[in-house]
Amino acid sequence: FLRDLPHLPAADRTFPPAASKRIRSRMDLKAVLASGDPAGRRRMLVAIFCAAVRRSRVPAGNGCPTDAPFVGADGHTYEAVKRAFCAYSGMKSCAICRRGGQGAFYCRLFRKHDFSEKELDIIQEHFA
Repeated sequence: FLRDLPHLPAADRTFPPAASKRIRSRMDLKAVLASGDPAGRRRMLVAIFCAAVRRSRVPAGNGCPTDAPFVGADGHTYEAVKRAFCAYSGMKSCAICRRGGQGAFYCRLFRKHDFSEKELDIIQEHFA
């Protein structure tokens, strides 16, 4: 299902984001997601999913930090795509990864461990 994610406009595909852009904090991202606009929240969640998938496809040690900044749906650059994915995707790591101290980002995207039925429902809700 990961290859079926919606494609973002070319302007949002910059990875990593331009260094000249101001990187907004996790609190700024939280404020955007809590703003009360359901369509804006949905667009931002899709942007987080897409940025996380793109980050998971970049080989490690390729000059890109693991917790790289990402461009949100509003065009602003936010810090820590991995943390945003773990906080707002609604997914949890599997039992094996949890015992090893790994979060949902590594479990679901890097190691590609299977999704539970509940997580598939969450994904379908975001992209429906």
